[in-house]
Amino acid sequence: MSDSPRTEIEEKVKAFLDFNSQFSGRRTVIITSGGTTAPLERNTVRFIDNLSTGNRGASSAESFLRVERGDVSYSVIFLHRKSSALPFMRHFAVLSGSSGASFLDFDESSGVIQVVSDENLKSALRDRKRAESERRLLEISFESVEDYEIVVSSSCQAASSLGNELMFFSAAAVSDFYVPSDSMAEHKIQTSGGGMKMNLHPVPKFVGKVRKGWATEAYVASFKLETDVSLLEQKSKNSLSSNEVHVVIGNTLKDRYEKVTLFTLQGIGVIEKQGVSPIKQGVSPIEQELVSWLVDAHTKHIESS
Repeated sequence: MSDSPRTEIEEKVKAFLDFNSQFSGRRTVIITSGGTTAPLERNTVRFIDNLSTGNRGASSAESFLRVERGDVSYSVIFLHRKSSALPFMRHFAVLSGSSGASFLDFDESSGVIQVVSDENLKSALRDRKRAESERRLLEISFESVEDYEIVVSSSCQAASSLGNELMFFSAAAVSDFYVPSDSMAEHKIQTSGGGMKMNLHPVPKFVGKVRKGWATEAYVASFKLETDVSLLEQKSKNSLSSNEVHVVIGNTLKDRYEKVTLFTLQGIGVIEKQGVSPIKQGVSPIEQELVSWLVDAHTKHIESS
């Protein structure tokens, strides 16, 4: 990406915000979702990736779009990895498998392909169409770490005029390490030389940049994922302090769909659900309560400011 994409993103965000500004009580949340890639070559053939599907971010976006508390509602700027889960549309893949073939039927005699009716899909599609028609959902994609920096910085700076009415919800799984473009091989790395050694650089903490420069008045929520539960509390508290965010949402790999821990300067809270994984049943047990908590916290942030 170059300066031109930055300008294009800023213009899209400003037009989106201008439209939504006419509605009393309309707040905006910028959600980042899905994983970033860390390319190993400029003409990319290989890259480092992670397991994020974007389901948590997409599910959270759905919950924000359903918020109706008096005159309070949210518009959503959804910054997502290309090909990751999208709000409402994720249900088609989650409920049917990635192919979606279980919702299609073929009539041999007429040669007509028909869509098999499903109430969950009807509801998801109805909500998606409503969000689009009301112009409350803006989607912008990224892929690499450097793409991510551009879409986040451009979107936040364009939306910073909202002040404390803006929330930044960092659900993306941003790479921890990457190869800076000026250190990359230009073409595909050849295997003829045998083994390969690479010097990976730590990725800047973008959520801290949001809080300290790109949108200083926004309410900022970030995530911390660990595989070792014994590290979660201290690492989350460190992130809370070093990035100066308002809440760190801690979770562990094995039970991230059933439990999240909220770390704030005021203390620690837990949101916990039991049951079948949302990947299997198509409905997340966590995000609705998490978003409800965040809306309350955002309201307090606005009032205290």
